[in-house]
Amino acid sequence: EGETIFDNDNVSRINVLEGGVTDFVKVSVPAPNSQITPGNLITYGIGFKVNQRALENAVITDVLDVALEAPSTLRVTVNSTERVGTVTYEMSTRTVTATLGTLNPDDEV
Repeated sequence: EGETIFDNDNVSRINVLEGGVTDFVKVSVPAPNSQITPGNLITYGIGFKVNQRALENAVITDVLDVALEAPSTLRVTVNSTERVGTVTYEMSTRTVTATLGTLNPDDEV
């Protein structure tokens, strides 16, 4: 059975196989609950390290808050190397999807 890891606001969750990931983080700059005004840039990311087993067909999705504009830049890095064309944004559902394929033990996303 998989483990459920909640993000900082406990709204989204990620389901992974036991032994699948460690060091899961979701961060933003400025920090959550900071005062921002229209036009301010928000940089946000999700990261983790693959643990004891390879993850095949790995996909991460996250729904953005309705108060945010559509993202201007989307990117994914695995082991500090950008994977081009692997991230999409669906405006109608406000969902960012990163299709990562196979991740090996000790890979860092």
